[in-house]
Amino acid sequence: MTLFFEGRIVLDILIITIIIYSIFRTLQTTGTWKIAVGLGFAVILAVLARVLGLQGTEWIFSNFSPIALLMLLIIFQPEIRRILERSFFLSQLRSENGSEQLSDVIDQALFDLAERKWGALIVLPGKVPIKQWITEGIRLDGAVSLHLLFSIFDSGSPGHDGAVVIENERVDKFAVRLPLSQSGRLSNIYGTRHNAAMGLAEKTDALVFTVSEERGEISAFLDGNHLILKQRGDAGKLMADHFQQKHVVSDKGKKKKAVLPALAGFATSFAFAILLWTTLIQPRTELREMHFTVPIEYIKKDRSIVMTEKVTEAKLLIEGPIAALQSMDPSQFRIQVDVSKLELGRHKINLEHEKVVFPKKVKVLEIDPSVFEVEFTQLLTRSISIKPQIIGELPKGFVLDKIELSPPSVVIQIQNEAEEPLAELTTTPINISGLTESTTVQCKLIGAEGLPFQDKRVTDIEVRLTIEKK
Repeated sequence: MTLFFEGRIVLDILIITIIIYSIFRTLQTTGTWKIAVGLGFAVILAVLARVLGLQGTEWIFSNFSPIALLMLLIIFQPEIRRILERSFFLSQLRSENGSEQLSDVIDQALFDLAERKWGALIVLPGKVPIKQWITEGIRLDGAVSLHLLFSIFDSGSPGHDGAVVIENERVDKFAVRLPLSQSGRLSNIYGTRHNAAMGLAEKTDALVFTVSEERGEISAFLDGNHLILKQRGDAGKLMADHFQQKHVVSDKGKKKKAVLPALAGFATSFAFAILLWTTLIQPRTELREMHFTVPIEYIKKDRSIVMTEKVTEAKLLIEGPIAALQSMDPSQFRIQVDVSKLELGRHKINLEHEKVVFPKKVKVLEIDPSVFEVEFTQLLTRSISIKPQIIGELPKGFVLDKIELSPPSVVIQIQNEAEEPLAELTTTPINISGLTESTTVQCKLIGAEGLPFQDKRVTDIEVRLTIEKK
């Protein structure tokens, strides 16, 4: 069982390594290193937040990562497509017949456009990414056809002055702006379209075709060189050589030189996968068990019914991811027992059948105690009279005509007759010396501490003294 568990971990890390390496290679070939640096910085920051226990930063990553992932899927859809293609070797499954068909279509389109004297600019990228050198453009992702190319380069089309970029045998973008050549190699008879083609050919290994509106002339630009195509089939031959240079590596020395960078990239991806697995993935996926002491809340409607021998708390055995358990607040757990429908007498309470409130990330394995008994009894009510404690004497010629108490008595609740309280309670002393007129006094009860009053609001006794003159 242990060997199986360890083998599963190794397989998990290897799969993560392959995914990271595929992303690394795709970003390398597409030239989107700024994306890679940004993503790498975010991952490193998340790892540091986890290792150092930075709860605020970790909360931001855990709550906003789904939104960020959705945004990445939308914004970088082409790059993700290339990653999937590289992962499943789809790009290697393209047939040579497909490339030949593409060459025929573009060759025919160039010479037909030249006959009509419609200006055109077509880019076929090589191994060097062109993304950093091109601007604007409208994404199309359409199949290459004569009708599509004619409609793009029609003089009435809004994007006819820009370039068409063909990648993976599809029209990726049109109305693209290319960098102008600064070398001065071209003659002054050539305009902006040809200078843009030469500018990209000088900076990358892309193959760029142009069609001149004025002369109906077809030009090809490759590696900073300018060629004029005279007859049909010339463009197809150039494209065949271009595709062969791009997709086929026959030089064994180049293969050997490419092995070391590939191994270094894979080793880096492997180390990065181990770091991710040990710091982020394992703590959030590996299951552990912990005990929590949880208070028991009893729900009852009748306050005159009391429970004896009741259990006030229980221990819960919880299973969940390490990260979730470490950040768990005990106040998130509680047990609610509804006893409002139970009658008087003894009853057995099974906590496994009651409502246990806990976070969704974890699971309750055990409750201790799971079963216990409680007894429900009806409280008895008793009324206790209140006697005012009068001290001192009134001045001569005055008498205490009447004493009124509010309330005159208090009601308490007891469980049985054996707890029968005193017959009466007295107030704190009321000194009447020197009084010549009626007054009201607020008093406390003596010996009332701890008595189970039915009305918890009873705190003071109001005593009204009526004094008359003889």
